[in-house]
Amino acid sequence: MAALPRSQRLALCLHYYQGYTTGEITDMLGENLSTVRSRLVQSRKKLKIKLEEEGYGQT
Repeated sequence: MAALPRSQRLALCLHYYQGYTTGEITDMLGENLSTVRSRLVQSRKKLKIKLEEEGYGQT
């Protein structure tokens, strides 16, 4: 996660570790709903690629 931009890390942490909904995150950060959702999608993609590069998820 450290390799992600701060905005993407923050969205991930708030959503998955703290349990906030995307709507709650938009209120906290003053961002558009589409921006928060986009950051979550982008960060998941980046993490997936990074984990696959390190050999995780390979059968």
